[in-house]
Parts: sequence; structure tokens; C-alpha cells
Amino acid sequence: MQIIFSIARYITLLLLSGYLSYYVAIALVPLYKWLFPYGGGAFDISLEGIVVLLIGLGFLIPLLLLTLGDKYRYRVAAPISLVLLLYIFNLDFKIGCFSLACSLLGAGVGWVLRFGMTKVVATNDSLVPLKKYF
Repeated sequence: MQIIFSIARYITLLLLSGYLSYYVAIALVPLYKWLFPYGGGAFDISLEGIVVLLIGLGFLIPLLLLTLGDKYRYRVAAPISLVLLLYIFNLDFKIGCFSLACSLLGAGVGWVLRFGMTKVVATNDSLVPLKKYF
């Protein structure tokens, strides 16, 4: 029964990261246009919206999975992030480096949030029932 809850948790977190990537992409578009001013795209079709969505997804997947995942969080976050990064590196090397930096930033922030939550739960007696989640 525990494995079913774990799978449901990761599917929910992946769906949440897909939904939130749109809002992260809105914030990343000015930075993306500043870093990559060329207008690329085939047949005068700009694909920067899709690329920025993928970069936002690359930031949110490690962030949410490392922050809110259970004991298998590294085993789930690493392959998903790796496949996404390989796809982005296949598009363009410079954009792939930027996406790698965003993914590492998301993983670092997720790890720090998880570390902070475990320390708060461990030191506060009223939060002891939540200890099983961290």
C-alpha cells in the first residue's frame, strides 16, 4: 500500500510541476530574451515559448521532488531531470547549459527547503506527527 501512495505522490508532483512551469516560464522569458537575443526557429516560427517552458519544468521537477518527495526522491528526480536535460541539450548547447544551471538551482533550493523542514519538524514537539513525511 505504501508504494501506491508513493507513486501517487510523484505523479501528483509531476503534474503540479507541469502546471506551475507555465508561471515560471512567464518570469523566465525576459531573462531568456536577454541571454539569447537571436530569434531562432525554423520557417519563421519562434519556439522560445516551448523552450522556456521546458527550462521552467527543468527547474520545478527537482525543486518539488526533492522538497516534497519521500525516500525515493533522488531515484525519481535524477532520471526525469536527466532525460529532460538531454532533450534540451539536443536543441542547443547554450540553452542546455542555462537549463542545467536552472535544474541545479532547483535541486539546491529543494535540498535546502527539505533540510530546513526536517530541522523544524525535529525541534518542534507539536509537529512530531508530521515527522513521517520528512
